[in-house]
Amino acid sequence: EAERKKAEEEARAKQPSEDKAREAEDERLEQERKAHAEAEEEAKRKKAEEEGLAQQIAEDIAETVEEEGVELGRDIHAETEQQADQKNAKEEARGKQASEDNARAGEEERLEQERKARAEAESEAERKKAEEEARAKQASEDNTRAEEEESLEQERKAHAEAEDEAARKKAEEE
Repeated sequence: EAERKKAEEEARAKQPSEDKAREAEDERLEQERKAHAEAEEEAKRKKAEEEGLAQQIAEDIAETVEEEGVELGRDIHAETEQQADQKNAKEEARGKQASEDNARAGEEERLEQERKARAEAESEAERKKAEEEARAKQASEDNTRAEEEESLEQERKAHAEAEDEAARKKAEEE
């Protein structure tokens, strides 16, 4: 019973601090909502101001164009033509540059292909040279072996002839 009462008292003591925390959180959220609403209002006001200003500028320009009339129209036409000429010149320069870049890329590709072909040819030549050196070495070893076998055969024949001669002399002496 005492424990139950103690737990109830602790819960009651804890409740006000939780309520205060909840109230503080609610207050904070309300402040954020207000600040957000004020920011939106300010943004709308500025947008309306900017739109009004843009409209005023457009009206001023229209009025100025109307006042200056034909002269301004001629100036605008000349400027437009100049801008078009500049744009055409830039596009021609870009086209020329692209053409040069393509030509350079093609040349670099051709040089790379030549380099690869040369490297492959050198590699093939080295491989063939190595094969020929190996064949020459093998032939030399084969010749040396053949010469040694011929020499051994000569020695064997000479030895056999000497034995035959010795046997013949021995038979004569007997």
